[in-house]
Amino acid sequence: GTLNNLPMMNVSFEKATSRKSSITFSFGFKSGIVTESDYDRFKSRSNKLMVVYNGDETLTFFNGDVRYNQSYFSLSKTFYLLRYGSIAPQGKFIRYGFSLHSYKINKDMMTYSYYDDQDQKISFSHPVDNYKSKKLGFINFEFGSMRFISKNFFIRKAVAFNLPLNFWRTTGNKTFNSIEDFNETNLGYFISNTQKINFSLGLGFAF
Repeated sequence: GTLNNLPMMNVSFEKATSRKSSITFSFGFKSGIVTESDYDRFKSRSNKLMVVYNGDETLTFFNGDVRYNQSYFSLSKTFYLLRYGSIAPQGKFIRYGFSLHSYKINKDMMTYSYYDDQDQKISFSHPVDNYKSKKLGFINFEFGSMRFISKNFFIRKAVAFNLPLNFWRTTGNKTFNSIEDFNETNLGYFISNTQKINFSLGLGFAF
């Protein structure tokens, strides 16, 4: 989806704990779309959506997209390889920490369908009010550099590797009887995959 190409916007507060280390608190938010095509990797794990029709589970098809909001909070520790003559943390760094992501589907634009006993296609939509906020945890490892471009302003660029802690929610070969559970689990799987590797570029102010 188009919105999934937009980066997550975040704000970080970093406090030096020594000349070579610091603690960072970060907050971020984005809105996104998961389209029908984004479900392919999830479905390839043999996950199926089966609604109950006349007392029997019936394979359910779908097309469209779901839209969601995602936010996160992270706490991390950073160690710097100081630039020559530095009296404060800057230069290349290694960072590790933990982040907690919260997400919620706010629009279900999917059309769901199944075939009845007369082989007639029955289509229906699903109310968004049934969706709840879900949480995902990640262990984070980040490598980058920070360089001052003036007395107070600096530029930071980094690459982060994030290990998701929600493997239990993305087990393959599972049959879902709940549309909410199916979409929320798929979205968790989607976020876990898109967050595994992140690239960031930021402008900061030191005071």
